[in-house]
Amino acid sequence: MTPMAVNYRLFGDDVILLTSASDYMVVWDAKNPPYAVENSPHITSMTIHFERMFCTVGGERNAVWFSQDLDPTNWDLELDRGGFIQVLDERGKLNKVISYLNFVYILRDFGISRVSAFADQIDFSVSNLFVSSGQIYSDTATLCGDRIIFLASDGLYQFDGLNTSRIMTQIDSIIEPSPNSCAHFHNGKYYLSCSLSENGANDGDLAGDNSDNSNNAVLIYDLHSASFSILKGVCVRAFSKKGDDLYAVTGDGIASYIKQSGEVFNEPTTKSWSSGLLDFGSEQVKHVREIFLSSDTPFNLKVYSERTSKSFDITPADGVTRVRVNLSGRKIGVQITCKTKTARITRPTIIFTQ
Repeated sequence: MTPMAVNYRLFGDDVILLTSASDYMVVWDAKNPPYAVENSPHITSMTIHFERMFCTVGGERNAVWFSQDLDPTNWDLELDRGGFIQVLDERGKLNKVISYLNFVYILRDFGISRVSAFADQIDFSVSNLFVSSGQIYSDTATLCGDRIIFLASDGLYQFDGLNTSRIMTQIDSIIEPSPNSCAHFHNGKYYLSCSLSENGANDGDLAGDNSDNSNNAVLIYDLHSASFSILKGVCVRAFSKKGDDLYAVTGDGIASYIKQSGEVFNEPTTKSWSSGLLDFGSEQVKHVREIFLSSDTPFNLKVYSERTSKSFDITPADGVTRVRVNLSGRKIGVQITCKTKTARITRPTIIFTQ
């Protein structure tokens, strides 16, 4: 099983706590040989909360375990040491724990529960907050500043500790069930590796190959602007952050550095922008005569309506480039595509008559 690790200062020494769903916890100080904690559960996710470790475990996955106060290596089932809380209801298995807003939140198959863990363990309590209509993919649940964002089989959600709301509903039609999905929060952006289908996407522009049911795209959601971008045709199995850098492990097991470069392993990506169909405030038929724009790289311009479409391969001249279109429709759309490392293409100006 894939191991997990967390740093902790144990009895005055900095150590790494290693866990997995099939092994006991291992403690390593990078100086002495690592040792196993043989009374620990087999941990599937963990979080440090008020100096205790809370975790979900393998097996039946119906309980949250917690360690002794100030000692995440002591799991003795005693009132002054460790223990567990069983949570049995229709929300399903317990998959991930996150410490947030002075509570421990439990991401489950079909809902979210909350553990109040103040003072002595006899005062610990559990309350249920949310029931999902779709299955929650726990590896996508990530604390993003003032909210938790996660992917479910019916779309993306954000959770503020009490209320849950949908986000990025524009891409609901192309998100497929993604049991292998994962996510990470980095520099104000939520990075999600997931599976996208061609259904609902214009000409498949946002879709990748999903013949083996693996992740085939990375979605980057900017929390500040609520905008997003999609990198297709890339399978990411895991994200990891070190300092100001974000890394990813691909489906082929390659450790990669993520940055805004316009390339994937030195191969320029295909960049696409589409306006969607616009009526410009009128239901009358529009006759698109010309489009003006400026660029420093060759690109393809596609102009389309509900009736027909035209495509132009453009090699821009100095200054503004004029493209004669001559296309009609009640609703008009523009799509710009290029395949270079970097691209500067200005907003198109459309000249039409009615």
